[in-house]
Amino acid sequence: MHRGLLITTVAALLALPLAGTLRGQQEKAEVALRAAIEQETVRGDLKGAIEQYRTIIDRHRDNRAVTVQALLRMAECYSRLGDAEAAATHGKISPDGRYLSYETEDLYVHDFSTSSSRQLTKTGPRPVEHAEYPEGSAFSRDSRRLAYAWRVRARGIYQIRVVDVSGSGIPDARILLDSDEITWACPYDWTPDGKWIAVLVRRKDHTAQIAMLSTENGALRVLKSTDWRGVSNLALSPDGSQLAFDMSDGDARSRDLFLLSTSAAREVPLVASRSDETLVGWSTDGKQVLFLGNRAGAPDLWSVEIHDGSAKGEPVLLKRDAGRFWPLGVTETGALYGATFSPPFGGRLKLLSLDPAMTDPSSPRVLDEFVGPGNDLRWSHSGSMLAAASQWIGTRPLTPRYTELLALRLVVRDLSGVARELQTPLEYINNLEWAPDDESLLVAGADLQGRRGVFRVDVSTGTTTVIVRVEPDEQAILVAPFPQTGDNLYYRRIRIAGQTAKLVAHNLRTGEEVEILPYGPRDQITVLGVTDTALLTIESDAAGMAEALVLS
Repeated sequence: MHRGLLITTVAALLALPLAGTLRGQQEKAEVALRAAIEQETVRGDLKGAIEQYRTIIDRHRDNRAVTVQALLRMAECYSRLGDAEAAATHGKISPDGRYLSYETEDLYVHDFSTSSSRQLTKTGPRPVEHAEYPEGSAFSRDSRRLAYAWRVRARGIYQIRVVDVSGSGIPDARILLDSDEITWACPYDWTPDGKWIAVLVRRKDHTAQIAMLSTENGALRVLKSTDWRGVSNLALSPDGSQLAFDMSDGDARSRDLFLLSTSAAREVPLVASRSDETLVGWSTDGKQVLFLGNRAGAPDLWSVEIHDGSAKGEPVLLKRDAGRFWPLGVTETGALYGATFSPPFGGRLKLLSLDPAMTDPSSPRVLDEFVGPGNDLRWSHSGSMLAAASQWIGTRPLTPRYTELLALRLVVRDLSGVARELQTPLEYINNLEWAPDDESLLVAGADLQGRRGVFRVDVSTGTTTVIVRVEPDEQAILVAPFPQTGDNLYYRRIRIAGQTAKLVAHNLRTGEEVEILPYGPRDQITVLGVTDTALLTIESDAAGMAEALVLS
């Protein structure tokens, strides 16, 4: 994912369009940044890029926009060199504008006043099944404390911790939230008095809750329960009395804006439309809520006036085509920080007619051409249809950690180029295969309530039915390729917390399941292929020795 930074002033946006040019030292900083990005993305030299980013941070410390871009990209380079799951995220800007939090495998704060970074956590070397690492963070209003989420993979939970930002060395963290019932948690904002933190939690029963977390005793006061998807962003008003958030309703993928009283839990809609709205934050005077809306097809920056806990009048357009960005926060001076990004995948897919007898194979006939990321492409057994599942880039983040919405598209095309997009009640897809009869797709993923399993999708109607429902702490991954005949569906049932998996055969006709291989390390078994009567795997032991097995 390619990241950048947006910095503008909210007060100026409310009156004037965004303007400005780059001159002198700023141009030099931009040139240096582009060179470092090329080193990272084109040449693939992550270590070299890290050194270039360090130089930029040191030499151009007065150019905050370039400095933050360099920090975030450097963090991502570190994460790609190490644990892929501990990916760098955008973090938050402190209210006084002095600090930026960011993450690799650990949590850091960058101090703009000294152009130095300080490490706040230390994960230490651990096997992947016991990995622990930080995720989204939020500064207190006085910019002295930082709350952050902490993944405890061995237990399958998230904690909320707090550290002091001032000082030196790695500070001791206070654990505010620690529950085996909470499978995900993230802090978003603090009340002005520092006594409460606005958080979003997800529980084992697949419900999400907007809540206030006490910084004194860790008590969790639930304000609202939602479905599994929860919200994209939460932001407290400057006085802490109102909580703005965005949320989808029912099976809709688009989100609307709402306002929630933190004392009486009174909820009122702020902005409701057919377009997709993503909360950005509050103006410093608490009189306006800022949001991104794609009413014209591209993400524009809007504001809606707030009076007595409700919206007053229609939203006002502040900046057209503001671009996709994850809000890092609005400082006390009204500066709006946002981390911009470009799609991590994409491209142009061509269907070509390849005739083995043609004299010029370098110029095949193009049957069809279309744009779109296809992170899972599968030909039907007959070779007459192509299924493409893609997690399309949306205009809003999924969470502070994953800064692009995985808006699912499932498309089936035939050789004539006719495409049919299937509307399914699925939130995401892990992988897919064609059923033996080519009349449906077998899909491993999750529905809009976060219930994971294997589903059957009719390629004519998009009708989706459940084949296998795994446990809340499990994930399903299909084993490929499938034979054209036979009744068995093979999949791996993965325990997320311990990263163990077993191999299962599911009979599509009877629904009966047979355990082929028991639970073991997730990466120990690699399935090479499936026939009507046998399954070929490679099994690796702890020493890295591999053995081919044929299971019939």
